[in-house]
Amino acid sequence: MIQYFHMKRLGQLFSFIIAVTVLLMLSSPAYAMDFRSAPNVLVPKGTTLNGMLVAAGTSVIIDGTVRGDVLCAGQEVTVRGTVDGDLMCAGQNVTVDGVVTGNIHAAGQTVSLDRTIGKNALLFGQNVAIREEAKIPGDLLFAAQHLVIDGTVGRDIGGAGESIAINGQIGRDITVADQTLRFGPDAQVAGGVTYVSPALLTADPTTVIHGVIRHELPKKEASVRKDLPFLAGTARAAAPFRAISGILIALGMGILLVIFFPVQTDSVTDRMTKEPGRTLLTGLLLLVITPVALVFLMLTIIGIPISLLLVLLFAAAVAVSRLFVAYLVGKKLIFASGNPEAPPVLRMIVGVPVVWIAFNIPLIGFFLTPLAVMWGLGGMLSSARHPSPRSGRKGK
Repeated sequence: MIQYFHMKRLGQLFSFIIAVTVLLMLSSPAYAMDFRSAPNVLVPKGTTLNGMLVAAGTSVIIDGTVRGDVLCAGQEVTVRGTVDGDLMCAGQNVTVDGVVTGNIHAAGQTVSLDRTIGKNALLFGQNVAIREEAKIPGDLLFAAQHLVIDGTVGRDIGGAGESIAINGQIGRDITVADQTLRFGPDAQVAGGVTYVSPALLTADPTTVIHGVIRHELPKKEASVRKDLPFLAGTARAAAPFRAISGILIALGMGILLVIFFPVQTDSVTDRMTKEPGRTLLTGLLLLVITPVALVFLMLTIIGIPISLLLVLLFAAAVAVSRLFVAYLVGKKLIFASGNPEAPPVLRMIVGVPVVWIAFNIPLIGFFLTPLAVMWGLGGMLSSARHPSPRSGRKGK
């Protein structure tokens, strides 16, 4: 199947390498980083940036050249210039009509790839399109309501979507879950097609599929491993997909947090920094006592609706708690790079990928994740009891 994603340990090792590399780059004064946050972020045509670009705004447009990786978030994200590295962006509409020499990780309501990239693509969106002039030399991993491929994918395709339309050239195998799968007149698949769907695929008479076509009806999760052993490989293949999607979701939540609650975010992280021991202990007590209290509350008829609401609130607090740790990490890394005036959004954009990658490192992540949750929960409770008198937006 998809050799690029075959082994979970390779994915874990890859995550570890990325985490170490990012930390070294961010902490090294020799590595240039450009932080930009404005309603409209523009890299004009003819401009060359050396180093990593981190950008956030209503619109992010890259018409020039970035010699390094690009991490960006905006309502409209457009790349018409050159990115000499990896591109990782999230937005309502993401359009790549320029040169990207590395991988593309993109999420949005609409994601459009119009040109040739250098390596692999991980694309998430309601509508994802690989245009006729686009070429992905490596693998394509996706999650989309509607996927249209008119271009070329050099290796394997894996993912899930409601409707999938393929009218381009695929270099190896296709493994998907879908409602409808359709091949157009110009579709050519060098390998086989494995799909889980309630309906049979449709193909034009001129469609060419060289490998075996395998169709399976959707089945209950309990019988998947027994009846569909190939899906176990698909699950392993989805490990990088889950990691990237987790980062993008956390990034979106983090950006909303600092946009709508900037003062509260600084207040919580101030408490975490000033009283690390006390906030960790407070968070531990909350993790132990809260579930027990909720169970006892559920034993009473009157307490059932209240407890259900409290369960949702507690789950939300646990989810948000790690974002405060990410914010702190981003704040410290940006300060170390010599840019203490960077806005809160950029602190979150830098911190989330680093922290979430660390959470996925084998063994280390097993200990870091609960510690981060405890620290964040403790900071939230401490801040609620003793709110900070200042807004505190400047980095330390």
